[in-house]
Amino acid sequence: MITENNLYDLMKDTMYEYKFQGIAAPIGTNKRVVMQNICDEMLADGLVDHILVVGHMHIIKYEWMSPSTIASMYIHGQYKEKILTNGGTMHCINPEGLKWLHNNQHLIPERSMLIIDYPELFKNPYYKRSQYLREILNKFERRYFITSGVFATEMINLYGQISLLDMGESLGKNFYQWRNKYFTSIEMNQYYKKWVFRKNMINTLYDNVDDLVTVIDYDMNINMCKITEDWLSIT
Repeated sequence: MITENNLYDLMKDTMYEYKFQGIAAPIGTNKRVVMQNICDEMLADGLVDHILVVGHMHIIKYEWMSPSTIASMYIHGQYKEKILTNGGTMHCINPEGLKWLHNNQHLIPERSMLIIDYPELFKNPYYKRSQYLREILNKFERRYFITSGVFATEMINLYGQISLLDMGESLGKNFYQWRNKYFTSIEMNQYYKKWVFRKNMINTLYDNVDDLVTVIDYDMNINMCKITEDWLSIT
């Protein structure tokens, strides 16, 4: 059975071993608290000097900045530059602030680590927020995302999330080339197309993302990922 203690051990081993990794753990497992504790240790051990968390505003306020967690600063409002350059080791920002961060990327501290809380925010690589974040990924020596069991309800959305980890190394630099290689479209109606795998391409995609995503289920089984015809999920 999954507990906060054994989840901590598994997530810590994963984050210490891999510099780029997506971590999926079930709802109700305190995965954010666990990750915050691991971040504190990584800072103390000198693996990184600074951590930036990107997530929804309410997640930042109630999960990443609660009194029980490590001290972090929320980059928002008219004093963003002052907040980011105050010497703190951990900062949080919501997607609406990424345009400012992109335009002021020189302010990002060296040896920074990026954590994307809820990568579904970036499922479309052509969202403005996705483009802003993608263009500053090289500022972060380590990149992780944290989510619940299912993070790609349609496989066509997988590209936008995975490419934030490895900057397109596994799935390619161009979304349309990737889509046309792995998928073909079915006309559902005049307004909607459904993208489905081309023949025999599902296993090829699995091989490409297998070592980039760690999936932990309620029984503490660890699977890199499970891809079906329609989604990527916990087994």
